Amino acid sequence: MAFLDTVAERMAVATFERAQASGDPDLVDDVSRMIGQSSPTLQEAYNTCIRYLRAEARVMEFIDQRVGVVDDGG
Repeated sequence: MAFLDTVAERMAVATFERAQASGDPDLVDDVSRMIGQSSPTLQEAYNTCIRYLRAEARVMEFIDQRVGVVDDGG
């Protein structure tokens, strides 16, 4: 299933980043539905990646708010 996970992750990251940049809240779900029309298995892997990305974004925002943003110089 490595290929499935790789493809799902690549699509999820690209979609998530574009949705964040454009402010389009429907993009992620629209892409999910499109994937599901061809491959429900890939759709589930994509949705899982999106959940991880959303969780990461929420946690990073929480940390930034809690302790402040620190520039690590890198």
